[in-house]
Amino acid sequence: MNIILLGFKASGKSTLGRTLAQILGRKFLDTDILAEDLYATEHPGKHPDFRSISRAHGMKALRDLEARVIQGLRSAAFRGDEIIATGGGIILREKNMEILGSLGPRVFLDTSMPLLEERLRGQDSPLFADKSVAELHWERYPLYLRFSDLRLPIARNLPPEELSWQLLDLLQEAGYGQ
Repeated sequence: MNIILLGFKASGKSTLGRTLAQILGRKFLDTDILAEDLYATEHPGKHPDFRSISRAHGMKALRDLEARVIQGLRSAAFRGDEIIATGGGIILREKNMEILGSLGPRVFLDTSMPLLEERLRGQDSPLFADKSVAELHWERYPLYLRFSDLRLPIARNLPPEELSWQLLDLLQEAGYGQ
C-alpha cells in the first residue's frame, strides 16, 4: 500500500516521508523532485528547482508539469508500496487527487499556522507574492480536508521518527495496514 502525504508548503511532507520510508524499508518519492527531473529531461542542460521553473514559466506551467508527474505515477510500473510526498499545491487540481486517491490513503499533515510561519519566515517564494502564508493556507485548507483520507495534526516541531510512529498508529487505527 502506498502512503500519500499532503500538506501546505513546509508542513514536513518530505522530511516525514523520507523517515517513514526508512522505517518501513520502502522507496520514497517526492513529486516536486520528480517534476524537476521531468523538466530537466525535457530541457537538456537545465535542472532548476520548482521556484525557478515557476518564475520562468508561471504557476500554470508548473501545475501542468506536476499533473503530468501524477499521471505518470498512475501508469508507472512501481511496486505500489512507496511513500509519496506531494507538492503543497497538488490539491488544486481534482484530477490529481483522484489519481492519488486510487494509489493509497492520502494523509493530510495538518501543520499549525504558527509552525508554518516559523518554517517559512524569510523564504522567497512566488506563492507569497500576492498573499500571505496565512491567507494562502486558509484558502487551501478546505481542499486538504476534502481530499485527504486521514489527518495528522502537527502543532510543534517533533522528531520525524516520532511523527512517523504517530502516522503509523493513525493508519492502523483507520484500518490501513502498513
